[in-house]
Amino acid sequence: MLEAMVPYVLLTAGLLLTRLVPSIKAFSTSFLTIPIGNILSTSLSHTFKLLYNPGTIFIIAVLVSNVIFRLSPNHTKNALKTTAKGVAPAAIALIFAVSLSQIMMNSGHNEAGMDSMLKVMAESLAMATGKGYIFLAVFVGILGAYMAGSNTVSNILFGGFQFEIAGFVGLPKTIVVALQNVGGAVGNMICVHNVVAVCTTCGILGSEGEVIRKNLLPSALYAIIVSVVAAIVVFALALNLV
Repeated sequence: MLEAMVPYVLLTAGLLLTRLVPSIKAFSTSFLTIPIGNILSTSLSHTFKLLYNPGTIFIIAVLVSNVIFRLSPNHTKNALKTTAKGVAPAAIALIFAVSLSQIMMNSGHNEAGMDSMLKVMAESLAMATGKGYIFLAVFVGILGAYMAGSNTVSNILFGGFQFEIAGFVGLPKTIVVALQNVGGAVGNMICVHNVVAVCTTCGILGSEGEVIRKNLLPSALYAIIVSVVAAIVVFALALNLV
């Protein structure tokens, strides 16, 4: 049991050290960096920080664990194959989701001087809903998870949008983004491919529609309760949140 925790302990320690210890953070963000400028002939630039990237820390944790457990090359090869098969579907979805979100966020960098897609959408919805948007934020998260089948992808697609609209309507950004995250989690209850996976595991293939219908009510109630709690925190308690 304790041995099985070693990779997770190493990964957690690596992430915490590179984020919370100033000297280690400074080193990891300045050493082995790859600057990329004028992306697609625009003013956009990005610096890839190899040692600060969570993926690199994950790989280091795997390599160290491999040494600790003294795994044979064949065992390691089989483990990598199994992992690759499991990760591939999610990786494909994430690649395109991240690409789309970056395009939406950075679309404001254009020669026409037009606002970004996220800003335009946020302004339009803000004008229509005002502070009442607090009751819609969680449903946007649900929509993202329903379409993409993942809370992570939902947050990637709509996290920036939720942040922008919170600023326009004057709602605490932390609350609105938190509602997005909750909505993404709730949306997994009615996501088609998640339901298919569950039905396959339980041996009830063909019952997907019934499962989704039965999950609609609890997911809606969950979303409404969370929205009401958020409204109480923001308007009734008037907590000083940002």
